[in-house]
Amino acid sequence: GGDAEAAEESDAMGSDKGAKRGRKRKDPTLNDEEHKESRMQQNRVSAKRSRQKKKDLEKIYGGQINELSDENSFLKDQVMALRNRVGFLQKLLVIGIAKKAESGAEQK
Repeated sequence: GGDAEAAEESDAMGSDKGAKRGRKRKDPTLNDEEHKESRMQQNRVSAKRSRQKKKDLEKIYGGQINELSDENSFLKDQVMALRNRVGFLQKLLVIGIAKKAESGAEQK
């Protein structure tokens, strides 16, 4: 049947058996105060998990920022060195052209 196929498909996608989506219903065995306390406890757990996740991500991204900053400095130094080399080679080229022009003028 279709229900068995849907259940198999759901299991294949890694979902928990019996897991429900959507809003949880209020537990009828709890009074209003107990329900409020339960929600507050769930919220504390969720907030703690969220803060931990944020700390973990800050560590990861902080390390990546440092690595990328170091790489950026290294690449900037390389660009500067290559620009200096290009300038030097251009000067050599100009000198070589000038010398060739001089020798060509002397031969005439």
